[in-house]
Amino acid sequence: MDIDYEREVRQLKLIAALYKKRSLLREAEHVYKTVISLQEKYLGFCHAEVALSCYQLAEVYSDLSQYSLARPLYARAVEVWQNLAALNLIKPAETVFFMDALTALQIEQDREAAEKDDEEEEDRNVA
Repeated sequence: MDIDYEREVRQLKLIAALYKKRSLLREAEHVYKTVISLQEKYLGFCHAEVALSCYQLAEVYSDLSQYSLARPLYARAVEVWQNLAALNLIKPAETVFFMDALTALQIEQDREAAEKDDEEEEDRNVA
């Protein structure tokens, strides 16, 4: 593995986390996308580190209320972690973390849909 790659990815992940902490979500999004691209190139698409970065980008999208962009990333992370767990390459308990994230996302989407339905109902009642 290229040491420069490892150093660059580590630095980029720190920068992305800092952006997210400071609510600079668009900047964090851009950096996480770069991280994922580098990781896929050097580690492949089904690596635990790539899954973690996908999860982190999904969290950014969730914070931006862009659930349609977050959900496939959460799902990808869960799938990778489940496959690695099935091969005994990670602990199954780690996969639960990602399943919890998917559940939380679904709850948010359901809440958003319910709010939208309520707004549409109010609009119909006003008209």
